[in-house]
Amino acid sequence: MRLHLLPLWTVLPLLLHAESQNPHIRFTGAPTDGGQNCSSCHSTFGAANSDTRGSVSIDITQYNPGVSQMIHVTVSHPTAVGWGFQMTARTVTDETQEAGNFASGTQVQVRCDDGSAFGAPGPCSNTREFAEHDPAPKGVPGSFTFIVPWTPPVNEVGDIRFYVSAVAADGDATAQGDRVYTTVVTISPVGACTLTSRPSVRTAVNGASFQPPISSNAMMTVFGANFQVPGRTRLVGGGDIQNGQFPTQLACVEVLINNQPVPIAYIQQDQINIQAPSFTGTAPLMLVIVLNPGKPNELRSDIATLNSIQTFAPAFFLVPGGNSVAAQFANT
Repeated sequence: MRLHLLPLWTVLPLLLHAESQNPHIRFTGAPTDGGQNCSSCHSTFGAANSDTRGSVSIDITQYNPGVSQMIHVTVSHPTAVGWGFQMTARTVTDETQEAGNFASGTQVQVRCDDGSAFGAPGPCSNTREFAEHDPAPKGVPGSFTFIVPWTPPVNEVGDIRFYVSAVAADGDATAQGDRVYTTVVTISPVGACTLTSRPSVRTAVNGASFQPPISSNAMMTVFGANFQVPGRTRLVGGGDIQNGQFPTQLACVEVLINNQPVPIAYIQQDQINIQAPSFTGTAPLMLVIVLNPGKPNELRSDIATLNSIQTFAPAFFLVPGGNSVAAQFANT
């Protein structure tokens, strides 16, 4: 058997051509993908954003759940004539999760993260995805704008963060002489607080034991109806926590105890997990669920009076389906 060895200089143009047609995925600069960007290969001028004469920008509006919009990604540099980009959208609450769906467009393709280097062609289903050039346009001096169709999640998921890495190329079909730019843009939901059914409270109990006794600062669970649209759930994530504090509004819901907003951890149609406020004594507590808080369409439940108040009400969270205590042991 004969081995045919090709010189490196004959292979590199093929590799670079492949990148201009179908680049490696996970090179947007997203931290959960390793933080790498296009300057890993296009490194003549050092790290991304080193040449301040150029830039990459994202033109996008705040999102309305389920309502599509066109994202404009503009790459510019006064001497560049070739252009490439890669973009991903992630939920701020968990940046390992994709936020919405991209669609192919003019000179734009979608790749799905299937674990391979280049990904699988879109559309994607419940996987991280990347919008990128197809192919990389050349011969357009000064700047180029890619138009990317994007549909946000149908449910409000909190803030969404876009990571983009882009190449402003000199057009010589090599990785040399090119500039790389990155940017990060975060958008928030708007027009999302449209809950229409008035909430009702059935009971409020200790969040661990699901029994009535409640104490100061304890985790609580509120059971009732119409807290969310049926089938929709919302779990607090890292992006919801500000200054080490859980949010007091989540998914267009606010919970008041003695007219004080309390931290919220989880919401579904018939259940809300919250933390009780600090209080002394065992006087009854007044609880109200507020939907669309502070908006013209605000809805409030009747006042629920909580009488089972104790100075201490200890309880263990159990592993689902068993009697083992759920615990985390430090330094083990």
